[in-house]
Amino acid sequence: MTSRVALAGVGESRFGRVPDATSWQLAREAASAALADAGLGPADVDGLFACGNDLMHPVLLAEYLGLRPRYVDGTNVGGASWELYAHHAIGAVGAGLCDVALLTYGSTARSDLKRGLRTANLARAARGPAQYEAPYGNTLIGRYAMVATRHMF
Repeated sequence: MTSRVALAGVGESRFGRVPDATSWQLAREAASAALADAGLGPADVDGLFACGNDLMHPVLLAEYLGLRPRYVDGTNVGGASWELYAHHAIGAVGAGLCDVALLTYGSTARSDLKRGLRTANLARAARGPAQYEAPYGNTLIGRYAMVATRHMF
């Protein structure tokens, strides 16, 4: 690694129940706040790290945010995606693949659940053991709880 890497800006969108916003709008709020905190604008961003429910989420998000990144990462490993993105961004900037990496996310899960728009299970195509749990609405938190319970015995 030949470059030095620094965290330059942090931003947050509204959170909790936000029935008047989409996940795209919340991602934009967070991205705009982070860029403003860093003293940067969308034109400065050349690396985007994001995941969502769509297969090509970071590409669609880049279009929505008006970005033209030369490096994109959409690796989705659930709740640990953001720790992974931090490491990937450090590597990408350090290797010269991008100069300004933006990590952003937006979710309306809480509002959607409260309004009955979806179940807690977001699995699009349940495979393996999840195919037997998906019809009953088992959540990600529920899965972690079962693993923790199993670990304790």
